[in-house]
Amino acid sequence: MARDPFSWADNYGKQSAAIAAQEDANAQNALMSVFKTEAVRQQPWSDLPVDLAKQNNAYSNQQKLLGQRQDFSQNVKAPKDALAFGANIASRLSNDLGITPEAASGLVGNLASETGDFKYMQELQPTVPGSKGGAGWAMWTGPRRRDFEAFTGGNTSDPEANYAYLVHDLKQNYPQVLKQLQQTNNPLAAAKIIHDQYLIPGVPHIRKSAIRSQQVYEALNTGKQKQIVGDAEYDRRQARKNAMAGNNANEAFGNKIKVDLSNVGKDG
Repeated sequence: MARDPFSWADNYGKQSAAIAAQEDANAQNALMSVFKTEAVRQQPWSDLPVDLAKQNNAYSNQQKLLGQRQDFSQNVKAPKDALAFGANIASRLSNDLGITPEAASGLVGNLASETGDFKYMQELQPTVPGSKGGAGWAMWTGPRRRDFEAFTGGNTSDPEANYAYLVHDLKQNYPQVLKQLQQTNNPLAAAKIIHDQYLIPGVPHIRKSAIRSQQVYEALNTGKQKQIVGDAEYDRRQARKNAMAGNNANEAFGNKIKVDLSNVGKDG
């Protein structure tokens, strides 16, 4: 059988095509390797647009919230009108967080305790020696302080900035705490929730927070400024109030007993 004189040409063409395909594959693999190496090198920068978008979104939300509200300075000022100031905050929080006035009062009572009735926006004696300590209404510390400072642009003493961040923080970072607040209508129960699960202070102050929470709730209900009293004086006032309530209850109970005794034997 005669040999095909053109078979060598076909084989050469096939071999050339195979070599070219392999060279293309090698070039693509090499290029992909360069891309992967560059992607690893650029990784720290790849998240930057996302981070900037998050910051811009937080800032936009802050400005939107501030634009909807009347400045605190046009109402009452702390610390002179601390309870009226706290009642104003509680009223706004009740609307913006969807919580009862009682729960809002429990939240604000803790803030008053943390700040010396809104006098101090910087922790005076940091629990951790050498640290910056807490800042703002909730005396946010550590990473929470850094988030607070970034959100407010470092304007940590401004009431509106504090308010905006508090609402943002509870909604975005502590939804489980907010959910519990939305389910309570007791200022003392709310005070404990905030104290134990949101503030988590190095030095507990639940007693003072509970007293302030009750006082804020009373100011919120009456709409009148009430003088802030110390713990001992508050206890004395409460004792007198409880005693009067107890006397009334005892008198009513005693009258009922007299009626019951007067009827003894009448049916027999």
